[in-house]
Amino acid sequence: MKTIPRKYIMRSRVALKTAEYVIAADGEQALLGECYLAAYESDTSALNYLRVLLNSYENEKKKEELQKIFMKLSVHKSCSPFGMYERSYAYSEREENRLDSNMFFLLRFLDGQFADVLDNGLNKSEALGWTGTFMKQGIALYLLYLHEGQWNSEGITAMAEMAKRAMRFSSEEYRKGTRGFEGIGENDLFCQLFLKWKSAVQMESDISTCAIRRITALLEKRTEGIMNANRRNYYGECAAYIAALGEVRESRGETGAKQRLMTSYKDKYLRRRAFQEEMRNYGWIDTKKK
Repeated sequence: MKTIPRKYIMRSRVALKTAEYVIAADGEQALLGECYLAAYESDTSALNYLRVLLNSYENEKKKEELQKIFMKLSVHKSCSPFGMYERSYAYSEREENRLDSNMFFLLRFLDGQFADVLDNGLNKSEALGWTGTFMKQGIALYLLYLHEGQWNSEGITAMAEMAKRAMRFSSEEYRKGTRGFEGIGENDLFCQLFLKWKSAVQMESDISTCAIRRITALLEKRTEGIMNANRRNYYGECAAYIAALGEVRESRGETGAKQRLMTSYKDKYLRRRAFQEEMRNYGWIDTKKK
């Protein structure tokens, strides 16, 4: 770890392999922490961020250290539909640590910069052209955070999948250099880690209220834009977001919010049968058919 320059991603792989040796030798927790931090320094990703933060005894102090690292890195514009998130885990020896704009917003979200990310990451005024921006994954992350209770409904399950993809989360990758996570499925592990992180990084009530209001308006505009452009391939995506928003409202005490919200969209787009069918896939119940 000391001989490989910090800028190379390969140093992150070496750090995690070193952590495995530390665990096998029953070494000190402090040394493990150094390995996790080195992995994050050389591959500044959401997954590596969570590994450091959630396995540290000094969360607040470690959080400040992690913030300094990603805030100092230069940010590159996302160059593919999912930015750098599609990057392979099989790095070349000379591949350098690079931070794209979407991962930068994601790290700021994990750091608890909720108001700033809401203003600067979810700020696209157009209804279309969201691919490659932070808009889709950002909405999914906020809805996942704002949801209270189990992730067992259709919409919030879809948001968890989007969040996992945004973070490039892999249970196999997360377990590298760690212990105690054997036998836990990928979805369960992601849920466990996300909720542990959420308990340590609080969102103020006024920001959560603002986030729900902003997302409600964004989804209305997005859905209208999709309908006006006849983008049928995005009907399912719209339905997933709408369902998740309704589930968030219900989880926060608004009885019947999901069905009421989804029915309002059905009433607005009465002739869009394919859209209605997608909403059924995410839990909408057409009471008029009964």
